[in-house]
Amino acid sequence: MARNAKVQARVSITSSALDQIKSTDMLAEHGCLRLYFREGGTATMEERVRWARDLAGVMQYLHEHNVHQVDVGGRNILLDAARNIRLCDFAGSSIDDVPPTVVAQDGFRHPDDDEALRGTLRAEIYALGSAVDLMRAGVYPDVADVALGRVIAASWRGEYTSAREVADSIAKEQERYGHK
Repeated sequence: MARNAKVQARVSITSSALDQIKSTDMLAEHGCLRLYFREGGTATMEERVRWARDLAGVMQYLHEHNVHQVDVGGRNILLDAARNIRLCDFAGSSIDDVPPTVVAQDGFRHPDDDEALRGTLRAEIYALGSAVDLMRAGVYPDVADVALGRVIAASWRGEYTSAREVADSIAKEQERYGHK
């Protein structure tokens, strides 16, 4: 798979969270995003929006290479020492249309079992919206009247057809809030 310089600068794609954590302490210095927030970790809104945009960008990159991570969620998004996100754990992912052997974790799983079990693009976008909400709030899932709420809700409703559309919507929200 060719590297995407912009995505790779902030987001690393790793094969297995456990293996990578064992081999490189800096990889997950702050642990997974779910536990980071649960244990009282903080982030500025600017960081949260950057993480969301980076995640949407890396997912678009994966999709362009016919890879669906399938289990995007708080435990598979790591926060490194430089406070950049790293998507990990591709075990069971769908690669080159081979069906996945995993499903997304609760709170990130598409409500339609067929979509979730097949690891479809709709299921990936749904999980992306849930991950954006986790980044935004540190908890799941209230999105009424919140920053990035439109993006999250649209992801859940299946209104996007690609991670690029999600990234574009996040960029528009960034402009709305004065962040670049």
